[in-house]
Amino acid sequence: MNVDYVPVADLTTAAEMIARQKEIRRRQEEAGRKLKALQPKPVLVEAEQEPAETAPPPAALPQGSSDLRDALARLPRSIIRRVAAQHGVTFDDIVGEDRSVQFVTARHAAIRAVREAHPTFSIKRLGRIFGGRDPSSIRNALGLNPRPRSANRQKSGVVCAEAPSPMQIIEDTSRKYSVAPHDVIGRCYVEAVSLARHEAVANIRAAHPEMTARQIGNLFDGRSDNFVAHCLAYMRRAA
Repeated sequence: MNVDYVPVADLTTAAEMIARQKEIRRRQEEAGRKLKALQPKPVLVEAEQEPAETAPPPAALPQGSSDLRDALARLPRSIIRRVAAQHGVTFDDIVGEDRSVQFVTARHAAIRAVREAHPTFSIKRLGRIFGGRDPSSIRNALGLNPRPRSANRQKSGVVCAEAPSPMQIIEDTSRKYSVAPHDVIGRCYVEAVSLARHEAVANIRAAHPEMTARQIGNLFDGRSDNFVAHCLAYMRRAA
């Protein structure tokens, strides 16, 4: 039997069933539209707005520990402000450039207070804290500047009148080594002359400590400061 064969009566019945199902579906959809049109539209009622919940008040921040308060109090800016309040000035007055007596007094007191609280701070760091001040100003506030020269001390570069003159020292040293003074002063590099030259430089430095290296070098045919330093180092090693 051929399975693809379908009787005409069966096809007709199937077509009628399909047509009937389509008609039923169409009527149902039409009835649904009519029913929907007859239903009253719902009235929208605005819902009463509920009052907004108020946020609870923020909780009080816990107080910092004593260690934290101490650390804040030791900050340089805090110390400067406290000292400024004690002297009736402001923070800007202390770190500023005004050199009035009141401001200078408060500034020096603040520098000493910061140094006392932070003894490891260097002079340069203190200078930066106080408006970029020169290290000499910080030393002056801390009393670290060197003492003034005594009245009887010779000024730098002045030959001591009580000691033999530099030329006398050169002549004496030349006689000791049996060489000519002009060779010691000049550019002769014989061993005996070089030894006499080194010793003469050291003797001049010892007799006239206030003479500069440039002045001593000029005595020896305009030699440089390095020459004087070399001679002094040589004599220290030979001693």
